[in-house]
Amino acid sequence: PIQPPPDPRPAEIAAKSQAEQAKMQADAAHQQMKLKAELTFEQQKFELEKQLKLLDMQIAAEKHRHDMTLSAVRAAGDSAPGPDGQPTNAGAHTALVASLMDTMHRMSAPKRARKLPDGSWVTEHI
Repeated sequence: PIQPPPDPRPAEIAAKSQAEQAKMQADAAHQQMKLKAELTFEQQKFELEKQLKLLDMQIAAEKHRHDMTLSAVRAAGDSAPGPDGQPTNAGAHTALVASLMDTMHRMSAPKRARKLPDGSWVTEHI
């Protein structure tokens, strides 16, 4: 007797199933790569925003320091009247106040201690 040809539907169903599974794996891999890229982007964005905030704070601190120095210099020039009512040595007072403010700024600046190869320590301004 002649045998009937095998039914092509099971093979077709298996091929479709494999194609679906491959597509799902590709989609999952794509989604994972997309999430990694977004995470990396967000981390970089956070770091840049943090650096920007730090720079803004440094600029604000420098502006405040400048304003304070300027007001101290003006106060020193205004508060040194001579016997005739005119400021005496206002330039010297201005230079002195500016020098003192600069010294205070350097003293309060961040420092780093570093150990030298001979075992001694040195302090450096950052």
